[in-house]
Amino acid sequence: MKRFLLFLFAFTIFNSTIVSADDMADSGMMLFFDQDQLVETATRDAKPLSQTAEDVVIIDRDQIAAMNAHNLNEILRRVAGLFVGFSGHDYGGYASLEINGSVNNHTLLLVDSIPFNSLAGGNPDAMIIPVEIIKRVEVIRGPASSAWGSSLGGVINVITREPAARRFPEIEGYYSSGERDSSDSRLTGTGGTGPVGYFLYAGEQKSDGLRKDRVYKNDSLFGKFVLSRSDSSSLTLSGGYSDPSYVYGNLPYAALYSNGQVRASWYRLAFEHDIGGNFSISTAAWRLNNKYVQNNMENGVYGPFGALFKNLLYDEKSTGVDSRLVAKFGRHTVVGGIDFSRGELNQMVAAGAYYGSPPAQSAFPRIERRAFYLNDTVVAGVLSFTPGIRFDQNSVTTEDVFSPSIGLTWRLGRQTLARFSVARGHADPGLVNTSGGGLFFDPNPELEVEKVWSYQAGIEGRAGGLFWYKVGLFRHEIKDVFREVPSAVTSGNSMTVNRDHERRAGVTVEFETPAFHDISLRGGGTMVHVQKYDGNYNPDPYQGIMTIRYDNQRLALDLTGVYTWWDLDPTKGNKGSYDDILWDLNLRRQLPLPEKAAISGDFFATVHNLFNGHSYTNTDYPDPRRWIEAGLRLRF
Repeated sequence: MKRFLLFLFAFTIFNSTIVSADDMADSGMMLFFDQDQLVETATRDAKPLSQTAEDVVIIDRDQIAAMNAHNLNEILRRVAGLFVGFSGHDYGGYASLEINGSVNNHTLLLVDSIPFNSLAGGNPDAMIIPVEIIKRVEVIRGPASSAWGSSLGGVINVITREPAARRFPEIEGYYSSGERDSSDSRLTGTGGTGPVGYFLYAGEQKSDGLRKDRVYKNDSLFGKFVLSRSDSSSLTLSGGYSDPSYVYGNLPYAALYSNGQVRASWYRLAFEHDIGGNFSISTAAWRLNNKYVQNNMENGVYGPFGALFKNLLYDEKSTGVDSRLVAKFGRHTVVGGIDFSRGELNQMVAAGAYYGSPPAQSAFPRIERRAFYLNDTVVAGVLSFTPGIRFDQNSVTTEDVFSPSIGLTWRLGRQTLARFSVARGHADPGLVNTSGGGLFFDPNPELEVEKVWSYQAGIEGRAGGLFWYKVGLFRHEIKDVFREVPSAVTSGNSMTVNRDHERRAGVTVEFETPAFHDISLRGGGTMVHVQKYDGNYNPDPYQGIMTIRYDNQRLALDLTGVYTWWDLDPTKGNKGSYDDILWDLNLRRQLPLPEKAAISGDFFATVHNLFNGHSYTNTDYPDPRRWIEAGLRLRF
């Protein structure tokens, strides 16, 4: 299968090079590279891609619809350089998000600039974000601490949909049904009257388990209301709710039976105003409640089935304010702002007879974060410079963190752009590590942040006007790495300390061909070398992604294969099986309705894991075998 993937790549590139410019113009296919496309995440103010030194990937709504994805993790698995580690590629479920070989808690997940990372462990949880509310996703591959703070590996920013500018509401319904009673139901409505616009969403997902009797259910809501008093000011109120629950069932290697629930709600009030004279200001206040429950019971190996093994509860509440001022004058676009947040964690650990039935442990750690940032984009002909700096301070670690960065973009031609950047980044420790602790785990109040110096260079453009390409090199030098070692406080316990350093270096390559006879090809991949200096195993993970697409406006076929070699330590057990490409086949057919009909829509079908491949890192969470679903999307 891997040879087949390489053959398709070579064959398509060969055929693309003999297509004339007239043929490509006639195809009407816009290539992926657009220097005028706006990026919001890099400096926290929208600016063209040609002025963005960071390595950015943008996934828009049309691309998401073509994937027939049910959760954000499925969208992100198609991004080169983003290693998505699923707990089984099931209908729902948790997945780690690792950028350029970083670890999970190095990735910052944002929803309209609200941090969605756990206070307990620092890890992001994309499962709670409904796909249907997403306008687009911007991914920064590499540290973005000079703009966002704790984001040593990179940033995933989910930007939600805006109300439609129409008096009569636009209604859209989505329903899919698959094997094992899997279904996904979604309903959206958008419109406005006078100065008020709205976007509303409600959805339900459920499955009886595609593998090993795993069960999943999630009810979710979202709403956004925009009040525009004039062309220069607006007030936006948005909020969401998500309630995924899951049963992982019997886990033989871990010798337990597991289920759990995540309940999240978030609210945001934002005011934006164009002051005039090239000045604008925006201020937002937000609230995020996130409750995570995991129940682990005996499965009959070490104790009676159903008896308590270990239960975890993390109940988190975070409140924050962010404000920024943008000034544009001459060649400069200056962005300055402040971030403030306060978080509190209620954690509880209860263990059964296997651990000696100790009393339940509770802890209530708190954290405050304060930050100031400033950056400038200076345009000088074909060059753009982006210096930036951020100062971070929190109530848990004693060290104040400065995160400077400098970026350069150079337009080498009308269709070619080079990028260079140097940045210092960091990652905050989770509250469990600093003040919460846990079962046989001591907190370390002296734990400080991990730090990184990152060096990146890249080039992208159109090769002879024939196909789009992007090549990026990266090198991340990390020190004060988090390591779990025997505790110096309690004999037999462990704790996290800052120790040693690491180097992560690699290359990312991406390409996209124009459509020829309605067929196009897109793909890419990343190779990483991780050098640890503490004697541990040095992994060399890599991935390859390929999409073959046919689209004649009425009928679209999308065949995507994803291969990830995790290169886990071969001396460790329970490392799963991941030496296959997982292929998904999507079909979408426009419904044959009259052009002036009040309704339009599509029929779609998906074959998941077309060739019954294996790509999982834990034997307790194997992939579902081939499974099929189909459905309708209707617009009124």
